[in-house]
Amino acid sequence: MGFKHCFSFLCFLSFLLSLGCGTEGPPLQPVEGSVSYLDKKLKNGSIVFVPMGNLPSSVGIIDSNGKFKMKTRINGVDREGAPIGEHKVMIISIQDTTGRLPEDRAPLPPPNIPMHYGDTSLSNLTAKVEDKTNLINFDLK
Repeated sequence: MGFKHCFSFLCFLSFLLSLGCGTEGPPLQPVEGSVSYLDKKLKNGSIVFVPMGNLPSSVGIIDSNGKFKMKTRINGVDREGAPIGEHKVMIISIQDTTGRLPEDRAPLPPPNIPMHYGDTSLSNLTAKVEDKTNLINFDLK
């Protein structure tokens, strides 16, 4: 994914996160889980749930153990959980270049997983958030 695509994605993500549903927003349910690729836990990245409907998107940060918890920004406030319903999912994970000299870094670090997982139209990943505490794991191949 080139710089233009990353910039476009970040702008699109900011737009999605700014959407809200009224002053209180939609009901949210807790969502957590893990992400692995080829049976190994991802060590960094982000996961985005894009609802199929007029609801705000949710974002989770993947930690060093491959785990995430979803948050939804409503009216400038991050809230735990994701809206109930069906979601398309995109996952992005790039290599950590911390500690490398600037001349040893690419302008955009290489991905840890195939790039199609970062595009909802190509990833074929979905998630269903139900009216309960949700545990949703992704084992990417």
